[in-house]
Amino acid sequence: MATTVVCERYAKTVLTGDDEVLTLSHDLGAGTKTLHDYTNTNYQIPVGKKFLIHSVFFSASDTSAGNITISQGAVVDTMGTTMHDLRYAGNSNGNFSLFAPVSAGNYITCQGSAGHMAISVTGVLTDA
Repeated sequence: MATTVVCERYAKTVLTGDDEVLTLSHDLGAGTKTLHDYTNTNYQIPVGKKFLIHSVFFSASDTSAGNITISQGAVVDTMGTTMHDLRYAGNSNGNFSLFAPVSAGNYITCQGSAGHMAISVTGVLTDA
């Protein structure tokens, strides 16, 4: 099981055993999408595991302001419990730290407000 130390808003995780670093992503547009793994399928946190989000990258090629909401829930392409609401202005991209645990059985689902957007989250899959 990974050990996580949080100092202010930054998290550091020490990996052990079968811990795995994963990046999940999806193109959004104006809609709701569940993030995919490297096989391009909806990724559900396995039973007995948890996913610790550490960072988020987004890109928005839109000419107006908008937002991307990140949630976790048990239903594909459906918003669940909100973990973060990212607001941006126009053509933007960026990488930011976000420490958020995602429980077993849940999906990470994001909702974009407009235009063309993409998002990826990187974190550690570890024992619950």
